[in-house]
Amino acid sequence: MTSMSASTGDTAEADRWARWMRSAVNSLGGTQREMVMLVYFRGMTQGEAARELGVPPMSVRSGIAEALRGLAAIIETRGAV
Repeated sequence: MTSMSASTGDTAEADRWARWMRSAVNSLGGTQREMVMLVYFRGMTQGEAARELGVPPMSVRSGIAEALRGLAAIIETRGAV
């Protein structure tokens, strides 16, 4: 019974973290949000994301880097879950 409670608690924590992260990602600008979604949530490479978005791969690299800085600022401002 204890392992079931721990498992339920872990699931609740994971769900809370996923909602928080989704909210943080949705706070990014449109193109950065799209890049993060393609690379980190759909599992595309940066090259694949670049082709999907019709931009040079370097644009995806720099967009992701800027998005990660933005997410770090959101974490700092809002605090982590």
